[in-house]
Amino acid sequence: MTVSEPPTIDWQTVLTETVITELHSAFWKRPFVNRGIRDMGWFCRDHAWTVSAFLALCGRGSRIISGQANFVTGPSSDHHPRGIKSDPHSWNEVDRDTLIDVSPNLQANKTQQWPGVSLNQNYLSSNLNPSPQIRLFIEKK
Repeated sequence: MTVSEPPTIDWQTVLTETVITELHSAFWKRPFVNRGIRDMGWFCRDHAWTVSAFLALCGRGSRIISGQANFVTGPSSDHHPRGIKSDPHSWNEVDRDTLIDVSPNLQANKTQQWPGVSLNQNYLSSNLNPSPQIRLFIEKK
């Protein structure tokens, strides 16, 4: 009897908007102060571990990367530049060439608007840009 390799499933068909919304419901919390430091409530490591499990079920190798992420938008004619720094931050790397981050909640701070980003666009993938207005800068540690 020979053992065959499990089929590889396209991870993008598994990480649908519905699944990501459920992850957000499970993990996102309101921003809070944790040991004197503001925490955005993203629980990025929990998101990353869960995405890693999904990727494994799809037959895809991945690793969790930790570092610093800076989410920046602007400037434009409508608003000044704004940004959120997340340090430490965790995300996934799949197939050594694609970064996946489903944890950012760019709308958590209602006073800081992110033009062109709806609640369900908080899903960053290979090009690292959920919309042309958002730029992400990451630094591995």
